[in-house]
Amino acid sequence: TLQYSSVTDPSNLIVKNVVFKQYSGTYGVINSDVYKSQINIYNCTFEDNHAQIGGAHYIANNKTVLNIFDRTFTNNNAQEFGGAIASEYDVDVTIKRSKFINDKSSNDIGGAIYVINSKSFICEDSQFINCAAAFGGAIASLSSNVTLINVTAKNNKAKYNGGAFYSMYGYITLKNSLFNNNSAINGGAIFVDGAEIFNIYSNKFTKNVAENTAGGVYCLLSEIFYDTLFD
Repeated sequence: TLQYSSVTDPSNLIVKNVVFKQYSGTYGVINSDVYKSQINIYNCTFEDNHAQIGGAHYIANNKTVLNIFDRTFTNNNAQEFGGAIASEYDVDVTIKRSKFINDKSSNDIGGAIYVINSKSFICEDSQFINCAAAFGGAIASLSSNVTLINVTAKNNKAKYNGGAFYSMYGYITLKNSLFNNNSAINGGAIFVDGAEIFNIYSNKFTKNVAENTAGGVYCLLSEIFYDTLFD
């Protein structure tokens, strides 16, 4: 267990079986703006960490690869964007078999995850529970290519739009996922604006709530293809 500790600007990093907790700083526990770095994190826990941007991770540089497998993020917080993870400037992100619980962006976007200008953001077999933000209670993406497969999003909340997922621009694929009891003003579960293509297949939406428009999915100015169950 590492308490109050951080890792800054690694060029190549492999982390396994470590607990990071109670860190506080400007950027997340693991933060890097090194060009073409590769960061691989396996079977770790990030708990009760706080930052201005990216409570657990802040990754920002071209051609960086961030791989996250079998991880748990609990009670991480960012004052701005990305309660657990913030990624900027052409970072390829892959997340598999991970849990995000009670992660929050206090004043901005992406309660658990914020990603912008990514050519590849992939999240599979993962859970987002009780996360919150102003936009995108669990995940927020801007101008990115996003694939979510077998994701469970429950009890997430956005102050404004996209209770679980908020996206503007890019290509979006959502498959075999469950959205339950998420809430927002618009797009109780999902808010998508200006996507080049929005593919939404074999998903289930139950008990999601919008105060204004679209309890399940709010889709604006996007090319949409869907085969999904709404309840």
